[in-house]
Amino acid sequence: NVPAYSLGSPAERFILATSRVPRHQEYLAAAKLRASFQERYDKIDEGSRVAIDAAQSLVQSRGLTLVLQRILAVGNAMNAGTSIGDARGIRLGSLLAIVKTKGRDRQTSVLDYVVQGLLKRGHARVLTEVVVSLKTKVANASRVPIEDFRNEARRLKAGLATVQKLRAEADSDLRKEENDSLSKERSLMGARDPCRRRRKWASSGTQMNAARASAHASAGRRVARLGSFCDQSRRSLDALDRRRLAPMALKLRAVCEYFGEPVADDAAAPAKASYVFTTVGAFLRALDGAVAQASRVARREASLQKSLAVTRRASSGDVEVERGERDNRPRRR
Repeated sequence: NVPAYSLGSPAERFILATSRVPRHQEYLAAAKLRASFQERYDKIDEGSRVAIDAAQSLVQSRGLTLVLQRILAVGNAMNAGTSIGDARGIRLGSLLAIVKTKGRDRQTSVLDYVVQGLLKRGHARVLTEVVVSLKTKVANASRVPIEDFRNEARRLKAGLATVQKLRAEADSDLRKEENDSLSKERSLMGARDPCRRRRKWASSGTQMNAARASAHASAGRRVARLGSFCDQSRRSLDALDRRRLAPMALKLRAVCEYFGEPVADDAAAPAKASYVFTTVGAFLRALDGAVAQASRVARREASLQKSLAVTRRASSGDVEVERGERDNRPRRR
């Protein structure tokens, strides 16, 4: 109905026009998936890379292992003679409690004492590595929605399966239209004058090619675009599973077990790993503050020692001068 197209806004006319296209809802969903696929894929790829890097760095960090070993030793010394005085590891929930536990002076925490001891033993570079690189990686991982990555990948695969089904149906419709067009063309050719049969078959190739080109003009290009998108997207998702999602599941389980938080399966690992990253990130921030405070105290002590040494040298020099002057005085006879 032509008057219907002249009513309403341009958006309403567009919706009315597209509603008459076969499978227009499926084509709109496919267009939406094509427009958002790369952005969603990049978020999963980059986020899983951040999570893998943080988990691997935590497990392999010698500096963090050294800090935890010293904390365990100090904790066992403080709890000697009690039921928890011979602990063999530190639970994740105890990390933040260690930051708040104070010594006899009610000012120095266990973490402060451990950091000061490590600095005196010459482990300043190790502590710097922990609080600089490791803290940044864990902080980035704690802000990543790890538990949503696998679900988002499943949604992309489900959408891709719908587009593949649409492509197969559109390709089938296109082939059917081609066959119908060719059948009609042959029937028209057969109904003409038999005396002109040779000319008929000579021109039939051109006519069939024209009919096939007309059928492929719009639908063929659309099916080809859908096919190309499906092939590329399927390869990308397979690579994402192989390079990111499968290694991420293994790394997350490993980091959970490292901090005494084992998980039953890969599905539970992301949520537990997010808790690990958040808690360890808070501990590393406290460690950073303790290292900065201990470094300031060490610098003040070094400056004070230097000043005292200068004062001692100056005092000894004054004594020597006074002694020399006294020795050079003329003696009374």
